Amino acid sequence: MIKIKDLEFTQNEIFDYLKITDKLKPALANLFQRKVAADNAKKMGMEVTDQELQGAFDSFRAAHGLNKAEDTEAWIKSKGVTLEALENHIETSIIIEHLKDKLEKEITMDALLSHDDTKNMVREMAFQIWLNGNM
Repeated sequence: MIKIKDLEFTQNEIFDYLKITDKLKPALANLFQRKVAADNAKKMGMEVTDQELQGAFDSFRAAHGLNKAEDTEAWIKSKGVTLEALENHIETSIIIEHLKDKLEKEITMDALLSHDDTKNMVREMAFQIWLNGNM
């Protein structure tokens, strides 16, 4: 049960809404991608330090205007999640960033440009940079 102001919503109501509005499938796809990436990063030996987690949690709180512990507790309650769920979400985000850093260092320019989508994005970015310098 999630309560927003004076209204209560069941998990079934939420899931039914997401299914009907075609928002559940993209959310599940994103969740799946995060899980695959995080699990593989862990298998590669990547970890999140306590300092990283604390720093990211502090940044999250600041970005959401959660200046006091009571603010954070109220926010968590309003979302219908637990502190552990929020910490897991933040930890997953950090470990995915570690994986992205590793992949960025390993990929070659030839491999990147072998994909037409990437090649087109690079061309468009180069054009935009040129435009900005010539306007």
